[in-house]
This record gives sequence, C-alpha cells and structure tokens, in this order.
Amino acid sequence: MRASSGDAEAVVAEANGAARRRPAFDDTRDLEDERRGFLGTAEEAAIRDADGRVVWDLDAYGFLDADCAPTAHPSLWRQSRLVAGHGLLFDSLAIRVDGPRSRDADVTVRRHLPDGGGPRTLRLKNGVLTHVRGAGPAAGEPDVEITPDEPALRSLLLGRADLGELVAGGRARVTGDPARLAGLTGHLTEPDPGFPIVTP
Repeated sequence: MRASSGDAEAVVAEANGAARRRPAFDDTRDLEDERRGFLGTAEEAAIRDADGRVVWDLDAYGFLDADCAPTAHPSLWRQSRLVAGHGLLFDSLAIRVDGPRSRDADVTVRRHLPDGGGPRTLRLKNGVLTHVRGAGPAAGEPDVEITPDEPALRSLLLGRADLGELVAGGRARVTGDPARLAGLTGHLTEPDPGFPIVTP
C-alpha cells in the first residue's frame, strides 16, 4: 500500500532520517550566522506591486521553521531556511560600500533600538563594512550612538530620512558626533541587484 501524499515511502524516510542523524546537523552556526544581521521584518507580510498584486509573500515559507518533513531531505530543508531569511539590512548595506573610495575611512556607529535586543555596532574600515552584536571589545568604541525606532533606522540607513529631522521629531536620540553617521552613509553606492559575489 502506498503512503498518502503527506507521508514518505519507507525507503525515503529511512534515507532522510539517516542524513538528519549526521553530526553536521547538530552544528547550527550557519543558522545563527544567517540571522546575525536581522533587524526586523516588514509590518505587512505580503509585498504588492503598484496594482495591488502580491509579488512576494514573506509568510509563504514559514513552514520551514518547523522540523524537517520526512518527505524532504534535511540538507535541502536547511538550505531553504537559510535562503528564506529577510530583514538583513546591515548585510545589504555592506555590499553597497564603495571599497576603493572608502579605503581610508574609519567610522564606528552603534545603534540601540528602544525595544531591546542589545546594541549593534557598524564599523567601516579598510573599505569593508562589518557589524557586531553587542558592545564588547570586538565592537570597538563608537564615534556616534543612535537610538531610533526601527522604521526610522531603516529610513536613515537607506538614505530616505534626515537624522536631524528624526531627532527633532522625537524618533531618534543621538550621542556623539552625528556627522560621523553621514560619513558612513556617504561611502555607500546605489543598490545594484547584479552585484558580484567574491569568494575567498
């Protein structure tokens, strides 16, 4: 008798179970790294075009948060979890850095969000933008610290808002030299969907 559409054939379930028991699946560092730059998700899960048609649904892959189905290979399930992530604003900024023009820049910005989650530190040095969770030795001392609400931070880093206006409107607090933040964003280029991926 064949299994129902929701069940795996015995041989498939056995092979997928054996793969899941391999030691590599106990190492979750890749999943932790994938969320390292997470800033927040969109308020509306459905992203629509100008005509109101849904062009992307952030909730469509929510099932991947559950344990791997016996009908799926664990490696494929895990890889799908990694690529389904969104909200990685800091990583998206890093690929926009104009490396040659910013090779002499050294700017450190620490942000705090009012809802907690701990500080995140951005540092532009040697033409590379990195981000570190927390405020320990690896993060370094910031030139400026900002405490914006999440939409304000997105707008600020994407160049859609002015820091002075956010402060005046009560949507952000600043400690240190605000000009240093402008120094950071001034080294970013326009987003390029076809950016080259450089491997070690």
